[in-house]
Amino acid sequence: MSPAAFRAALGARYPGLRRYARRLARHRDDGDDLAHDTALRALANAERFDGAHLDAWLVTICRRLWLDRIRRDRVERAALTPALHSACLCRQEAAVRLAELRKQVSRLSPRERTVVLRDARGDSGGEIAHAIGVPAGTVRSRLWRARRRLAEFAA
Repeated sequence: MSPAAFRAALGARYPGLRRYARRLARHRDDGDDLAHDTALRALANAERFDGAHLDAWLVTICRRLWLDRIRRDRVERAALTPALHSACLCRQEAAVRLAELRKQVSRLSPRERTVVLRDARGDSGGEIAHAIGVPAGTVRSRLWRARRRLAEFAA
């Protein structure tokens, strides 16, 4: 079969191939991608086609591509599972630490709490001093005492 005749025969069978691929994939877009990949694979291997039963040949290519995708997805999912589990544990641990930190900060005096929270927000010592109306030395002293108390709470 000549390359032009092969392309014409493939074009005539493409709508049926696309319906089959959509049925396999159970999703319209995935089925369209599968049909497209099947057509590309068939065109790349047109010299291997013996000239008989083009529909069966296309269905075989499509089914094998679909099975390859399923296998690849399983392997990727299996590889991701430990990473996702680890990420969930990290998120849970971070939430527990954050809850503990909030509890410890709530045990500080209101003056120390204000200084610690503003420092955690990224305010400079001068900005904190200006905002709460005390000298910068007082802010540094309160911050030092608050950090020391937080370390005692954590121990």
